Amino acid sequence: MRIAEADITADSSRFIRVYPIGDVHLEKVHFDEARFKRYVNDIIADPHGVWFFTGDAIEGRTPDMAKYDADVTLPQYKNSDYMFVVQEKIRELFEPLRARPGAVVKGNHDEFLKWAGVANFVASVSGASYLDGEGMVRLNCDLSGKGRTLLVYARHVVGGGKTPGAKLNSAYSMGSLVDADVYLAGHIHNHASTITPQYSLPRRGALGLTSRDVATVIATSFLKPKLEGFVDYTGKKGYAPPDQGLVYLNVDLENMRMYRSEMRY
Repeated sequence: MRIAEADITADSSRFIRVYPIGDVHLEKVHFDEARFKRYVNDIIADPHGVWFFTGDAIEGRTPDMAKYDADVTLPQYKNSDYMFVVQEKIRELFEPLRARPGAVVKGNHDEFLKWAGVANFVASVSGASYLDGEGMVRLNCDLSGKGRTLLVYARHVVGGGKTPGAKLNSAYSMGSLVDADVYLAGHIHNHASTITPQYSLPRRGALGLTSRDVATVIATSFLKPKLEGFVDYTGKKGYAPPDQGLVYLNVDLENMRMYRSEMRY
């Protein structure tokens, strides 16, 4: 497992924000580039935020692959310069995020072209920590001169399914892998999130019940569920349209409590 750390300062209300960035699949006609860029602009405008890309910058399928679908692939990605064009687009989409600390996880589609090092390239152009398939990041938080720590675990989960239960189970099992405050997952394309208290006892000193918030966020994708005139993999397989909530976390560093917010676009 990869590890990293980043420094972040709380705002005047004692909050920082954690922004998950879900699957992109930039070659597909369903990629909602306008929504993605609007979200990136909001992230870089927040001096008290940190972002996590949870994988699948690309679709990553070429004509020799079984599930390649020319009907939903943008024309600029149908030529011999495919990887060059992809890298230029990745640069355009992710380079602005250099303005804020972040981390990048590798998705299963990013690995289709193993020789290209797609996720590593995303991390390079965005100035982010590269977490490979999974990683933990320690956020060293400055709260008006007082130190606070937030641990974030991120991965591109495996599996899925047509029903919410199968998808949620895949992501919520992350809590059995590591001990973190925030768990972030990509791959599922369907937003879901929980913030739950976890109870314990102090290991020394006065005896008393303690609690802390633990958040799990499944990042929504930046793919439009359906487009008139096009049928992608989800349409052919009969998948229901996903929850497209663009949710991020507000973390109260004074009380170590977490709250959800959703972008209204």
